[in-house]
Amino acid sequence: MTQSHRSLPVQIFVVTILLGGLGALWLMGLQYPVPPLTPFLVWTLILLATESTGLDLPSGGFITVSGVVDFAGILCFGPLLVGWADVVSVLIFQGLWKKTPITKVAFNAGLYALTTAAAGSVYVLFGGRFGDTRFMHDLPALLAMGAVYFSVNSAAVSGVLALVERRNVLSVWKDNFRWGLLQHLSMLPLGMLLALFTLTGGLVAASLVVAPLSLARFSFAAYLRSRSDLKEFVRAISRVLDAVDPFTREHSLRVAGYAVRVARQQRLPIHEIEMIEYAALMHDLGKITSEARPLIEKPGLLTQDEKRVLNSHPTVGAALFEQVKSLRRAAEYVRAHHERLDGRGYPQALTAEKIPMGARILTVCDCFDAMTSDRPYVRARSPEEAVLELHRHSLTQFDPAVVETFVRLFEQGRLDDILRSPRRVPEPEFEPVAAPAREAAPYIPSHAAEPQPA
Repeated sequence: MTQSHRSLPVQIFVVTILLGGLGALWLMGLQYPVPPLTPFLVWTLILLATESTGLDLPSGGFITVSGVVDFAGILCFGPLLVGWADVVSVLIFQGLWKKTPITKVAFNAGLYALTTAAAGSVYVLFGGRFGDTRFMHDLPALLAMGAVYFSVNSAAVSGVLALVERRNVLSVWKDNFRWGLLQHLSMLPLGMLLALFTLTGGLVAASLVVAPLSLARFSFAAYLRSRSDLKEFVRAISRVLDAVDPFTREHSLRVAGYAVRVARQQRLPIHEIEMIEYAALMHDLGKITSEARPLIEKPGLLTQDEKRVLNSHPTVGAALFEQVKSLRRAAEYVRAHHERLDGRGYPQALTAEKIPMGARILTVCDCFDAMTSDRPYVRARSPEEAVLELHRHSLTQFDPAVVETFVRLFEQGRLDDILRSPRRVPEPEFEPVAAPAREAAPYIPSHAAEPQPA
């Protein structure tokens, strides 16, 4: 378990969720009779089966189709039976079988109990009845139950992840749950179907529904696997970069780390953050071509023709990216990562809002890492000096909103782990140009010199 999982705020949050969930079940025990043993055991086994087929969320957390089983159980037997079945299934599978750290076991057990109790209570509040198949009559109660179940569950998971990662709760929620709203909505009718099978066919019929639930899980897993395969494809290409030029990959890894954190702070959608990460990992891909590689290794100054060849690396890299349909958005960021707000960048001389946000984030992170890395002609600047340069060239070269976000992360110490990563002295990668006396020139990670202020 990482140190962030052991932090006092996380521990307090976990204990609060656990006590809240168990307390809610205890209060329900004062209102409802003791659940019958056989349905309790069957529902626990079904929950164990669904728990064992859980999937990791894109940005942390865990998701299962146990919501279907919870909905059905509430409709058939009430939240008290289902809540305790949830707690027991978590203790058996996560605690005893998987040996999950106790903090996570406590959080998940409390969360399942709290979620089920809250959803069941709202169902009753809206007039819903247990053990009844007249679902259309109870439709408002069903919809309220589904909304509360999703809200409590997603809010608690986002809360603990935000504490662990020191991120904004809303940003974490968007990363993990906004894209899954439709999947959650499908759980309610499936839960109603499972309840109908149980109420009309008994517990044996209920157990048979585990098979189609597993099929639904398989389909969702295939979707997540396709996303994972895409990321592995990009990482595989980055390993090619490592073989050609180890510094380029180390630089790209750091830029990707910075860019993802800035994009999250900007509250961009998860898909956009993924595209920015891919672009950051591959933004210098165009430099490994047979035309550009000798120029990177060439000592001394470049001719104008050689500069034009090397300045084409964003276009070349973007063209390679565009061959993969799923990476075309990332290709736009690669092509524009040397553009400037004042229109004096390359290759298209774009200005201001015409430069994609992903590229503007990439530009700031790329230049900061270049400034804080040793180069053959220039020693690395301190991070504080680099931050001053970002401020100095805000509005001309850099997007001020991106600079503000980056600097805030830096001042909060949330980039320190990336700054401490190993760095190597690279091959000559730029041509030194004297800056005008009245304005220091920003460090540009390119062999070709950027236009300087008049």
